[in-house]
Amino acid sequence: MILRAREYAKPFTCYEIGLEDDIDLWDQPWHPSGTLSSLIPRSRTDYSLSSLNLLSEIFKDGTWNPLLDNPSLREAKTLIMEAMLNSDAINIPIWKPATDGVFTTKIGWETLRMKSGKPPWISSVWFAGNNPTHALTTWKALKQKLSTKDRLIKMGAVIDPICPLCKSAAESIDHLFFKCSYSAWLWKSILWRNGHHRAKNQSLLAEEDWLRHHSKGKEQATVAFKLCFSPLIHNIWMERNRRIFESSEKHKRLVLNQILTEISIKMNGLKIKDKISPRNISTATNLKYKHIPDDPSSRYCSWSPPNEDELKLNSDASLDSL
Repeated sequence: MILRAREYAKPFTCYEIGLEDDIDLWDQPWHPSGTLSSLIPRSRTDYSLSSLNLLSEIFKDGTWNPLLDNPSLREAKTLIMEAMLNSDAINIPIWKPATDGVFTTKIGWETLRMKSGKPPWISSVWFAGNNPTHALTTWKALKQKLSTKDRLIKMGAVIDPICPLCKSAAESIDHLFFKCSYSAWLWKSILWRNGHHRAKNQSLLAEEDWLRHHSKGKEQATVAFKLCFSPLIHNIWMERNRRIFESSEKHKRLVLNQILTEISIKMNGLKIKDKISPRNISTATNLKYKHIPDDPSSRYCSWSPPNEDELKLNSDASLDSL
């Protein structure tokens, strides 16, 4: 890959000229303006220089090669003199984009890479306080780069196309986020806890656009709402992978609790007044766990801190039978 980039790098390189090393007279950028063959668009034979291939051959022992005394070669000689040859120095490659002329992989990458405008959703992914792992998963999802089943099938994979979460439709990015009934319930639960409601979920990009316009500002509740998106995307993707690769399932309420816990932890790490306690995430974010009517078996649960001289053990199941 590095060798393939040589042609792209040539316009950004030149040489500080000495004559101890050998430099191609015609095709290496020893002159600041480019190669001699490009600066003088005539063949070597026109200049009677076919026998000269190295820059060191034109200036020896303090004298110019007699071939350069020909009036028709004045242009070539002028270009060579402009390069300020120093017979006591060595040839040093110069990387022109760098202020000190030294090539580094960072400057090389920034110079040669194709640059495009930032997508509008960038602020919903890469921001202070967001979990890098969650941000990466969200970035891949918004770029349509997650290995969903529809993409794998297009690559030739022979797999079951059905979504492992809802088991009712073919899996794709837009289905997984948030047309799948499993992920739609999680998204609606997050919205509800933040005082929002969406009549119908749209595509992932459309939902992100809506979220971005409803999470502007630096208030605690706004920041918490913004922090919901990446953990939501990441946990949906992880649950999808768990069902495919581990053949195990998590109930959607457990996944929701995991998302809320992660938001609480991240909020406590931010420099915001009235930080959220992990045991009471509802203080300023409206993320309180409440009873949702679609599951008759669920009950509203409350939690209170233990006394100073006590230790409280929390469990997802009853301990009465122990």
